[in-house]
Amino acid sequence: MKMSFLSRMMVVLGTVFLLFGGVAGVYAADGDLPLTIRVRGLGIFPDDDSDIVGGGKAAVDNSVGVEIDFTYFFQKHIAAELVLGVAQHNVELRDSDLDDLSGNPLLNDVDLGDVWLVPPTLLLQYHFMPEAKVRPYVGAGLNYSIFFEENAGTIVLDTGYDNAVGYAFQAGVDISITENFSFNIDLKKIYLETEADVTLPAGALGPGSAITKVKTDVDIDPILLGVGIAYHF
Repeated sequence: MKMSFLSRMMVVLGTVFLLFGGVAGVYAADGDLPLTIRVRGLGIFPDDDSDIVGGGKAAVDNSVGVEIDFTYFFQKHIAAELVLGVAQHNVELRDSDLDDLSGNPLLNDVDLGDVWLVPPTLLLQYHFMPEAKVRPYVGAGLNYSIFFEENAGTIVLDTGYDNAVGYAFQAGVDISITENFSFNIDLKKIYLETEADVTLPAGALGPGSAITKVKTDVDIDPILLGVGIAYHF
């Protein structure tokens, strides 16, 4: 059976996690390894804005997701973190003046379907109290968002999103549970803009209008609130 893009992505993420963990375990057997691995559940809250499309604006809904991160310490206070995750979002065109396929004005928001998002993020961190029980940190870096498996929704014929690079800022804390395990709370702000392509059916822009492809810039700019468990080698 042919695997979906999402299934292949989850296999890749799982393989990376197992390989990284296996290599880390070999090194850790000979001594301390300056590495932390975290698994988090995420709440994703876009602060979105877009160009005008059909009299309305594109809006991205709140969502939930999961992420895995690998943090390598160059020294006690300075570290680099690679974050891998996946989430799904629904997109709407709100307050539009488009017509439906029968030429009647749409009274409700237009469903633009949903899209999966993989946003790998690389951050440089500063850890304030690396040897304390409560260990706060801050970070800044870059995000690269990959959009895939777009579903066009009920009215439009097709939607597509350009992969995009954005800035990321972070604040979080690890709270020790045992020598190796910690409870983690992590907050990130990502400044992300993508270009969306929306293909409208004939008649959507008024009687007699042809099939039309519309491009619009969408600022997603999400806040990511993560809660999870950290393992320190």
